[in-house]
Amino acid sequence: MLLAGTQRLSAAESINQAADPLVWSQPAAPPAFRQVLHAAEYQPRFERALAELGDLKILAAVKGPPAGALVTSVKPGSAASQLGLQEGDTVVAIDGAQVWTAGIWSDRQTGPHELTVVNAAGERRSVRSPGDLSGSDVKLQWRPEQLFLQGKQRDARWEREALVGIVKRASDPDLAETAWNRAVAAGYVPDYLSAYCGAEIAMSQGRPAAALDYAWFARQADESRGELVQPDILYRVAIANYKLQQAAEMVRQFPGLVVVDPQSLQSLIAIHRSRPAAERLRPPPSQMAVSMCRRDLTEQMTPASPDTHVALVDPFRNGPLSISPPKGETATLARGPSAIWK
Repeated sequence: MLLAGTQRLSAAESINQAADPLVWSQPAAPPAFRQVLHAAEYQPRFERALAELGDLKILAAVKGPPAGALVTSVKPGSAASQLGLQEGDTVVAIDGAQVWTAGIWSDRQTGPHELTVVNAAGERRSVRSPGDLSGSDVKLQWRPEQLFLQGKQRDARWEREALVGIVKRASDPDLAETAWNRAVAAGYVPDYLSAYCGAEIAMSQGRPAAALDYAWFARQADESRGELVQPDILYRVAIANYKLQQAAEMVRQFPGLVVVDPQSLQSLIAIHRSRPAAERLRPPPSQMAVSMCRRDLTEQMTPASPDTHVALVDPFRNGPLSISPPKGETATLARGPSAIWK
């Protein structure tokens, strides 16, 4: 079925669909985690990450669900209170749809709905709501580490590595990828959860094409079996690789995921489909950006004053530039003659 506004290709304009940027095809081979860090650099960062996690026995004892709208407060006598909602409850689904976004919550404030609620002890119940959920404050939560701890692949041989790979997937992607590399080497069988982490790791490293391969496998998660994947990363991967049709479908499926009109994405799809094959098969924007970007900015930047302290790091991996001029002064950076962009 074609989306509204798209055009069917003529026989004369038939192209290799696998090469079309709009077509999200299965990778030729499953992606593999790399050993990005050597042992001397990996081990201290790994130990610090474990310390941040705290006691793994306490973490594993948490019975609450990994995702949903956590009820942080309930006003006595309110509609939410009359429904039996209590602080610490998590509304995991409304009318069978997993609660991922604030939009899903706010869009169901009118009319009767079936809420699936899980309390802090992990006990699940159904609540029939007339539509008024006022009087409660909620906070969206996503804790994929709980999926691992409550799942079938938990094993002491790779538990610590998998947990570090999960919790550091965005804040320290090189550490996370190396941890996943070690977990797989120890026997962890790659699944939807490792694929989800791989997609976010690759996006954080500025590798959208690799993220696309991981995300394809993450999209195969089956929610009916408790396999959850936060849709935000899938949307970001889709947009970065010009998979506009899947992006439009996610915007419709998850209200509030992004502030984007699905019709605008459908219009882009129609424009793309109307172009000649040679134009359609150009690399997606993310690949074109990578080909133009240069990473030698650090070597080109020097403080204008020798008294200025400047800590320059690779913004693609380790965060923003850090500049600390003396109090009351402004730091000026000078760049050499080389261009940042080719």
